[in-house]
Amino acid sequence: MNRNGVSTIVLIIGVALIIALVIFGSGVFKEELNKEIEEDVKTQMLKVEAKAKIIIEKFHVDKNNGLHGTEMAKDDIDEKFNVAETEKYYKWEQQTLNDVGLSDIRLKEGQYYLVNYDTEEIIYSEGLKTKAGETYYKLSEIKKLQDQNTESNEEGETNEGQGDSQAQQP
Repeated sequence: MNRNGVSTIVLIIGVALIIALVIFGSGVFKEELNKEIEEDVKTQMLKVEAKAKIIIEKFHVDKNNGLHGTEMAKDDIDEKFNVAETEKYYKWEQQTLNDVGLSDIRLKEGQYYLVNYDTEEIIYSEGLKTKAGETYYKLSEIKKLQDQNTESNEEGETNEGQGDSQAQQP
C-alpha cells in the first residue's frame, strides 16, 4: 500500500512537471515565432525602401524611368496610416513587387505597401502589431520603436553591470 501511494505521488509529480514544461515551452515558442514575424515584416519593408530609393534615383536621372505602383489619391488612403494631405503615395501590390524584382516578398489578398518617393516612407497595410497591442504601419515608426527597444536593452545591461560592480565593492 505504501509502495502504491509513493508511485502515485511520483506519477502525479511527473505529469505535473510535463504539463509545466509543455506550457512553458509553448510560451517560449510563441514568443520566438512573434519575433521572427516582426523581423520578417521589418526586413520586407526595408527591401521595399531600398528598391524605392533605386527607382527614384533612376527617375531623377531619366524621367523615362517611371515611378512604379498606382498613384493614390489622399481620399483613397486609409486614415489609420496618418498621412499628411500633401504627401503623395504609390500603392505597391504583388504585381508591382514582381515587376521591380521583389517577387520573394509574398503578399496575401488585400495586402499592399504604400511608397512615398519624396520622403522614402514605406507603409505596410497590415502593420506590425506589438505585444502591447499597438500597431505600427510606417517603417519610420518601426525603426524608431526598434531604436527605443535597443536603447532600453542597453540601459538595462548598463544598469545590471553597474549593479554587479557595486555588489563586488567591499
